[in-house]
Amino acid sequence: MAGGRRIYGSYEQVSFSEQARRGQIGGSLQATVRIHYRSDVTSSMRLRWVSRNDRILMIAAMVEGPRQLELELTVEEQAA
Repeated sequence: MAGGRRIYGSYEQVSFSEQARRGQIGGSLQATVRIHYRSDVTSSMRLRWVSRNDRILMIAAMVEGPRQLELELTVEEQAA
């Protein structure tokens, strides 16, 4: 994110859905990630969670916190 720089924040899983497609089980995970406010973060970016086996999280929505102190990101991950 943001040019490959390491950014710290909090992570909270919101939901997980699982479904069978063509005989294989797949799933979708939705979570909330909170980071310090950054003006260079956009919803077209992805998060790479290095400490969790390089998981890739897609940013689905962004909400700015009060006085631009934090960003709350709704993220999604597709499980194969």
